[in-house]
Amino acid sequence: MTTNESAPTAFQTARTLLKEIQEKFTVFGDCQPLAIGIDKQLIAQMPDVSRRVLRMALGMHTNSLRYLKSMEKATVRFNLDGTEADAVTDEHRAHATATLKERFKKINIEVELGFTAEQAAQEVQRCLNCDIQTVFTARLCIECDACLDVCPVDCLTITANGTETELRARLKAPANNLQQPLLISLPLPQTRRVMVKDEDLCVHCGLCAERCPTAAWDMQKSHIHWPQAQDQSCGAPAKGSKIA
Repeated sequence: MTTNESAPTAFQTARTLLKEIQEKFTVFGDCQPLAIGIDKQLIAQMPDVSRRVLRMALGMHTNSLRYLKSMEKATVRFNLDGTEADAVTDEHRAHATATLKERFKKINIEVELGFTAEQAAQEVQRCLNCDIQTVFTARLCIECDACLDVCPVDCLTITANGTETELRARLKAPANNLQQPLLISLPLPQTRRVMVKDEDLCVHCGLCAERCPTAAWDMQKSHIHWPQAQDQSCGAPAKGSKIA
């Protein structure tokens, strides 16, 4: 069987280039503040790269949440080789802060009205979301950190892969219930880190799915099937056999 695959778009090519740059240069992988004119340093190292695609890749990187958060508190910029460059100005720090505030200015807006005393008494008698499960698709994740920011209980962490013991030590919130295994994703496409979820903390509020810009997080209804005798294919009992 043959398939007709279209050529990658400039956006997809920029994503691929950014991943390559992040893996090759520590200043990008660690989201350190970049020196002014870092594009010229990259072109010197990668002379065959498309200027247009490089600009798109740099735009994705410098507008990511991780980079903006880094810029918000930074004091110095870094060259491609990791050496210090110019200082980060107050103006640039303020721009990062303003951009973050604008991006998340609606996060604290309540989306539901509160319950009356009678309604609250009725609601606590039932389980709200026990049949709704979070489903994560690693290949769709762009590591924007939106789900980490919006989670009210800090049950999500993006970190380098490792043993479960190592991962527990790097979680945003302590995983005190050692009987509950951590949910660990496949490697994420951008940095090969993993998404880790502590199911013991999750309240299934669905905010991660609502906030995710790529639908990497989804809320799906779970179904439990209890096998019945009629589900089984059974032949007639052998002659002379007894059924207790």
